[in-house]
Amino acid sequence: MKAIVGIVAAVALAVTPAAAGAGERVTPRAALAVHELARCVFLAEPNRVRTLLTMRQADSRYASTFQHLVERNACLAAGTLSTNNRIFKGALAEFALFRDLGGEPLAAHVGDDPALPPIRTSDESEIMSICVVRARPEQVEALFQTEPSSRSETAALQAIAPMLPGCLRRGARAELDRSSLRAMLASAAFRLADRGHAEAAGDASAVTH
Repeated sequence: MKAIVGIVAAVALAVTPAAAGAGERVTPRAALAVHELARCVFLAEPNRVRTLLTMRQADSRYASTFQHLVERNACLAAGTLSTNNRIFKGALAEFALFRDLGGEPLAAHVGDDPALPPIRTSDESEIMSICVVRARPEQVEALFQTEPSSRSETAALQAIAPMLPGCLRRGARAELDRSSLRAMLASAAFRLADRGHAEAAGDASAVTH
């Protein structure tokens, strides 16, 4: 089954392991390994991780910062791990988010506040993710408490799935597998909680408060 976020396939997406769009398959073992790698990298270099998460991908320093985090640390001393950049970045965002929240609920930091800088979005999946985080912050936070590819993660994604169609613009589609959906929600949650900082400059297809 193709993992396509849409009006018809929204619920099916939450339990589909195939990495649609990327032509890959994110296995349960790989998803967990990426999460553990992100934990190690974040604990080793939290400031550099924050720098990466607050950059726009068009930033000239983005590639080198990402490369450093993936390759130039002790977390991969025993070998290498091939992974989707979006999934790895999302896992980093989860750990950075929980440190920033300091035990406070996510819901207290992701509301729509016109006084804060706008969130720049570059594609439909980002728009959808921000919408979902704002609409269901408690369920999104519960998702981040689960282990990747576990039954509890599946249950958490199923609780979120009904929100997906309503967070897509009419006629729009976003292709994501379960690991990518979790990663996109994590990145969106981090950006919303961190939106007191100025957004990095860059082209965007949409801007939302």
